[in-house]
Amino acid sequence: MSFLFAGIIAAAIAVFAELTVSSSTDIVFTARQTIVENVSITPIGILLFAAIEELLKFSLLMRITVAARERLPFPIRTGLFAIGFGTVEIFLARDMFPDAPTLALAGIFLVHVATVFLYGFAIEKQPSKKLLLAGTVLLGIAVHFAYNTLI
Repeated sequence: MSFLFAGIIAAAIAVFAELTVSSSTDIVFTARQTIVENVSITPIGILLFAAIEELLKFSLLMRITVAARERLPFPIRTGLFAIGFGTVEIFLARDMFPDAPTLALAGIFLVHVATVFLYGFAIEKQPSKKLLLAGTVLLGIAVHFAYNTLI
């Protein structure tokens, strides 16, 4: 269960970081507004938010995986973390974009599940290869940015 709660906590921290960034800079939105006002986000803002979420997901998953490596098998611990993070993201997206199609919301969840499993696999197989882990995070950011840009 700690992996599920870690996913929820990571998503909450990401939201706080995104709110902080959105209220302290003009590069995120097309007008001087914040994320909770449901406005158009610039491409740099989308990239910045994707990077915040992916870096927080990776770093917290890495910490908790190293601390609890022997207790749960890889698919279970990674799946629980992904469900926690993805569920929070769906609730936030539903609140921010009430007219969003169900398929778009499912895509949000699946993007987070896919990137968490990508990170979990890299952490499981090569936890000491810093370059591989950095490349994995960059790939996760690219996938997240691409999805957010397309929807």
